[in-house]
Amino acid sequence: MKNKMSQHLLHSSLLLCYNTPLMDTSKLTIAKPAIGKIGPIQFIRQSIEELKKVSWPTRAETIKLTLIVFAVSAAVGAYIGGLDFLYTKLVELILK
Repeated sequence: MKNKMSQHLLHSSLLLCYNTPLMDTSKLTIAKPAIGKIGPIQFIRQSIEELKKVSWPTRAETIKLTLIVFAVSAAVGAYIGGLDFLYTKLVELILK
């Protein structure tokens, strides 16, 4: 009896969840790609205009972040290399 009741409650709650619309979908439209409607020159002009709006990092920021990437890459490489060396030595000791 208890099992049937819990199944009924689960089924009812699932129906409630799935039959309740989250949003009004009657007003949705499908976006049409605009790239096919403009020529290549227009596309390049628009791309240049968009690139002018980008907030580019300064030279100092670029150098600083590049050095951080190099340092983190070197640290990860050294860590993985160290683990590889240790595991190689461990396997050599086990197989002797």
